[in-house]
This record gives sequence, structure tokens and C-alpha cells, in this order.
Amino acid sequence: MRAIAFGDGPTAASRKSPRTLRALFMVLAFGFNLLLLLGAGLYFLNDDDYRHVLIWSADYFLDSQLEIDGEFSVKFGREVELRAETVRLKANDGSYDLSLGKLNLEQRFASYISTGTFWINSLSMEDLRAEIKETGPWLSVSSRET
Repeated sequence: MRAIAFGDGPTAASRKSPRTLRALFMVLAFGFNLLLLLGAGLYFLNDDDYRHVLIWSADYFLDSQLEIDGEFSVKFGREVELRAETVRLKANDGSYDLSLGKLNLEQRFASYISTGTFWINSLSMEDLRAEIKETGPWLSVSSRET
């Protein structure tokens, strides 16, 4: 009979195979390279590139046309600062039309990391004009003539 000794070292089940270690290394390397590319993209893009990304995002996600005719700047750091002038957001179906003279927005990354919620820490708008038209049952406007 063979005696079983405890603490003789790792068993076959607890040892990592070279294939598993290689796969783990590849996943970590891929994640690191992805973060590196994202950081380089944030560093090398200029304000005009961000303007085009924001306009495309509004068209794709909001089904709206965004126009930014004035100055535009985005700054990344501990806070994300967005400043824009002469902004217009118009729905493709004509249900709303928003325009702003100036927009200043600040968002701290720390508030997102600590709460898990996207908080806008500072928002200021000048010359806001909003036209909202009735286009469906979700907006009920009752008008009675007397």
C-alpha cells in the first residue's frame, strides 16, 4: 500500500498547464493593447474629429441631426469638459428642434467610478430655444375652446 502524504506539493489537478497560461497571457496582452490604442486615440484626435464623432453619434443613436456651427472643444483629464457654440439638434421626423447659443458641460470621472452612474457635474446653457411638436399618442395636448 502506498501512503498518502499531505503537503507534498501541487497535484496534477492544481497545476496550470502551459496552454492555460498562454491563453491568460494573450487575453491580458489584448486588453493592454486595446487600452493603449484607446489612449493614443484620445491623445491624437483633435476637436474637429470629436465634433464629427458627436454629430455621427447623434444621427446614429438619437435619429436626429446635430449641427455645431460655432466653436467646439473637448478636454480630457480628471474632468471631461465640453464647450460648444451655436448648437442645433433637430429630429429627423420633425418632432422637436432644439437650439443653443452656448453649451458648457463638465463631468468628473471620479463620480462615475465611485457611483457607477453618469453624473453631469456642471451644465450651463445660453440662448436655449425648444420647439416640440405633437407627433404621436405619447404626447397628449388638450385644447378646449370656450
